[in-house]
Amino acid sequence: MRLVLGVRTYDLTTRALVMGVLDAAGRGFASDSGAAHVDACLGHAERLVDDGADLLEVGTVTVAPVGAQLSEPEELDVVVPLVDALAAAVGVPVACATTRASVARAAYAAGAVVGDDPSGFS
Repeated sequence: MRLVLGVRTYDLTTRALVMGVLDAAGRGFASDSGAAHVDACLGHAERLVDDGADLLEVGTVTVAPVGAQLSEPEELDVVVPLVDALAAAVGVPVACATTRASVARAAYAAGAVVGDDPSGFS
């Protein structure tokens, strides 16, 4: 069985894929914001790919009760530049985790090839 993600094709009969996850909201990168945040995420993404990640997921949604979710404009402001930078730099497919259709559309336009709704489309 083959899976095509963007320009890559994976043979799923030989192994499972590994997804590296990036918290675009910055919870994993202290107080970085803007270009510094994108740079920090790119560095982390490169380490994930070097360690074997086949694709990368960008998201701001948390399932843990660790604080408020970002507003839609805030989510767009952090997800889209990061997806754009990753799609240009890392050489693996990029996924977007969001519960908002507008964020998913913008992420696809920026280079994401997979969408993930952690709410289960609820």
